[in-house]
Amino acid sequence: MSKCEKPFDWLLASRELLRRMGEGRVHSEVLGTLQSAPVRPSLLVACSGGADSIFMLCWLHAQASALNVNLLVAHYNHRWRGGASDEDAAFVRSAAAALQLGYFEGRRPDGEDAFTETAARSLRLNFLRAVAKEHGCDFIAYGHQLDDILETQLQRLARGCGSEGLAAPRPVARFEGKPTHLRPLLNLRAGDIRMALRSLAIPWREDASNSDTGISRNALRAKVIPSFFDALDRDPIVGAARSRQLLEEDAAALDRLAREAVPQAFSGAGELDRSALCNLPSALLRRVLSAWLSGYGLMPHFGPAALDRLIGQCRQGLSTDRFSAGPFFIRLTK
Repeated sequence: MSKCEKPFDWLLASRELLRRMGEGRVHSEVLGTLQSAPVRPSLLVACSGGADSIFMLCWLHAQASALNVNLLVAHYNHRWRGGASDEDAAFVRSAAAALQLGYFEGRRPDGEDAFTETAARSLRLNFLRAVAKEHGCDFIAYGHQLDDILETQLQRLARGCGSEGLAAPRPVARFEGKPTHLRPLLNLRAGDIRMALRSLAIPWREDASNSDTGISRNALRAKVIPSFFDALDRDPIVGAARSRQLLEEDAAALDRLAREAVPQAFSGAGELDRSALCNLPSALLRRVLSAWLSGYGLMPHFGPAALDRLIGQCRQGLSTDRFSAGPFFIRLTK
């Protein structure tokens, strides 16, 4: 289902979707976060026009009063599918207008290279955060659902990730000085979402590139994950979701220990005590150094291998050493 041939009653559809799905199925952590807000917060809904984000938009709209939130809608046009991308934007714009919600649209600038997943994700994130800041939105909602967890874990396992990376996507992700990211559908299956939309004839836009198995995430979805189901006697998607939750708990505990062990690394200190660092377990040392480097905007210069080398040099105890950090140097003294 890719487009609506005639005017569609989005208000009725959102009410019917809530009636079919029922209240109280928003992810519990997301619900708790919204309910604990001191005032009625504004929530920016990131909507691509695909099935998951359209479901989220309709579902949240029908529950906006119960959730005590003000909704706004944002769409980023990457412009990498020609006229189809413009049609996606027009579709979301029309749905937002029918739902009587404020709508904001971004477009990839001319000359801006966005033809990689990483670059496209960065452009979209910057746009969403700029809109959220301008309009006082405390939260940005994304349409990730349960099936996305295993796909993300497999991609990150291939790159090499610790508990922090494998705990993504989180239902609630907080960032210093930036809006909190919410994923209210993270407890719902992709198949259930599409079934609900089809049963109510709710339209969505289908990205033709989703069938391109030359894209790694699509290949995982179409080839690798189905083989998991065939090879195992249990549902790997449910298992991945539980692993994600446990890994998030571990990551939070390690972060707390790191903050207690070397608090100055998290408060903008200009230097750290090398001997204190060397006494830390590697899991804590990695977090301490990552936080310290992030505070100075240096983490983009540190891939996993570079951070491993910095950890190794910290432990070697050389009298004087320097470590390159892009245009800067980190000086290590005994």
